[in-house]
Amino acid sequence: MGNWSELEEFVNYIFDELIYKLNDRRVYILNKIAEQKVKHRKIKRSISHIESTMDLLQDQQKEKVTDLENGSICELNRKLSCLEIQANQTTDNYEFFCDMKEFERSLSNLGTIEKSAVQYSNKNEPRYLFDKIQNIHDMNRISVQEGVGMVSASDYLGKQIHIFTLLGKVIHILKHDQIKGPTAIKLISSRELIVSDFITNSLYRIEFDMFKEKKCKIPTTRNNANFITAIDYDIDTDLIYVTSLKSGTIEILNRKTLSLAGKVAQSFIYPKNINITKTEIFVLDCNNPCLHVLSKSTHQPIRSILPQGIGLNFSNPQGFSLDKDGKIIISHFHGTDNSIQVYSPLGQLLHAFPNDGSCIVRPTAVHVTNNYEVIVLLRDSSHQIQMF
Repeated sequence: MGNWSELEEFVNYIFDELIYKLNDRRVYILNKIAEQKVKHRKIKRSISHIESTMDLLQDQQKEKVTDLENGSICELNRKLSCLEIQANQTTDNYEFFCDMKEFERSLSNLGTIEKSAVQYSNKNEPRYLFDKIQNIHDMNRISVQEGVGMVSASDYLGKQIHIFTLLGKVIHILKHDQIKGPTAIKLISSRELIVSDFITNSLYRIEFDMFKEKKCKIPTTRNNANFITAIDYDIDTDLIYVTSLKSGTIEILNRKTLSLAGKVAQSFIYPKNINITKTEIFVLDCNNPCLHVLSKSTHQPIRSILPQGIGLNFSNPQGFSLDKDGKIIISHFHGTDNSIQVYSPLGQLLHAFPNDGSCIVRPTAVHVTNNYEVIVLLRDSSHQIQMF
């Protein structure tokens, strides 16, 4: 009987490791696809610059011919010297230009960024709801990890964290003596998440076993965390980005130790959401309705999207998400106006749903999947998580 128990435990362990490695591989592939898209955009910019340089060289060659016809030999020799220097400098760029043209053709199957919101045009009724989760007191924030097919939600009054699948099946209800008021949350993997606690003013790194419900441990704690309102994870650098309500700034932390690795000097009034891309930092400021975009490398402002003053369409934003084309999805409520709004990357309102807003009440957190499915958390008495 003991041998059978050991064999069963060993099989479960092997199965656990296989699932973990497969999920990691899937996340790795998705990241590689994202990297290729970023490279594609950079290549297009490089091609445009090189084409401008080639046009300049052609113009200079035309000037050379004109000078020759006019008999300006001295002027011609001077320009030939300059042209020769420029030609030497651009030879490598021209070869790179040819390679990039070929590479651009090979990437044509990736498609282009949509200029419309056709993917969101039929989203008037939720296809199904996450409304069967038991023992929910006050669902506060959600975090979606598509690579492992999991959703995590912080329950502020319940002092617990719910983890379930994208089909709504509950996997875990995590509790710990240290957790008093969980708010902002980020699911890193199928075994790890980061959560802030407004009661203790702390930040926790939580590890859990996906096959052992309720069992979790907190190997790392950051005290006096300045009341963190939003968390995101940069997989490229293995760093955690958090926004602080107390200081109104962005702090960059080591994922494992939660120690301070850097700061972003820009300040905000109420930074409620943050999203890290390959090259940019998006921060939603709710009390001064605006979506700020910063450079990830320099931390300097690049642009501001949806500035205050465009009207009730953006008077009380609660959360945002970016789809794979760069469109911005905003959850918003103001009085009886409950809607999910879709904007272009530059801030043009493209679409809003549902039509009458009757099926959503106080939408807060929002997430868009790679299949353009929109997951919305409602902060009403129903504690529903809907998917459109």
